[in-house]
Amino acid sequence: MTPGFHYRINWRSARFHPGSHRSQQGGDGHEFQGYQPLQHLTHPRHLDLRASLRDPHGQYQVRCFRQSSTIAVHLLADVSASMLSPPKLDILTHFAASLAGAARQIGDSFGLLAADAEVRTELCQPGGYWHGGLDAWRLAVDQVRPSRHSARGLADLAALMSPQRALVFVLSDFHCPLADITRLCQSLVRHDVVPVVVWELPPHAGLSDYRLVYWQEPESGERRRYWLRPALRAGFEAAYQERRRQLTALFSAWGRLPLFLSGHFDPDRVTAYFYQDGGEA
Repeated sequence: MTPGFHYRINWRSARFHPGSHRSQQGGDGHEFQGYQPLQHLTHPRHLDLRASLRDPHGQYQVRCFRQSSTIAVHLLADVSASMLSPPKLDILTHFAASLAGAARQIGDSFGLLAADAEVRTELCQPGGYWHGGLDAWRLAVDQVRPSRHSARGLADLAALMSPQRALVFVLSDFHCPLADITRLCQSLVRHDVVPVVVWELPPHAGLSDYRLVYWQEPESGERRRYWLRPALRAGFEAAYQERRRQLTALFSAWGRLPLFLSGHFDPDRVTAYFYQDGGEA
């Protein structure tokens, strides 16, 4: 069983269904909202005598509260060619299982949508109180043959979701033009978007200098051979850090810092992202 993680939001849900998040809806919750006259809200058990005595119009005042509500949670999965290598696909499936479990535990709805160059409808699970199905989903992903080496279809997934604000995780390696990523962010502007950047370790990591290394270009699949030397290692590292800087700057402009994952799925790393700094730019 995949360990779960915890997420949180800094906005109020507009949903009516009781849940675990701060809400815009009034109800029998614990968050104090204010006072209203008794004739407007017939809840005598919430009568506040002190506030009533202070009222200049002599009206009985009733304490009002906000309920806690559910939210919709979506995972938008990149299933393009560069994401189907075993390390990245393992992170994707473990992340999906952990997120589905976390949403189910607190009563939020969960939807799983996937795309490469186009929407992969056979891999899309509609949003709802979804139970199980991830093993079958992984088997379906294993049969995927990407139509092109691209993830441009991610931006089209927004049309499959309700316009009501949701927490949306976009999981990809983002090995695509920055213009495509900007288009994706624009399509999801109504939502709270968490970019999850899945990278394999750099090809030079852990290798000594002066040796042959083979590196497969993520999107084109082209396999290249390099003679690893200090200058080339420095070039690899500079390119790696520059891409990280570009993604951080782009996503920060849209409201959240990206969450970088590599090597293996660590649910504690995801929880820390929400509770240490909130992922807010």
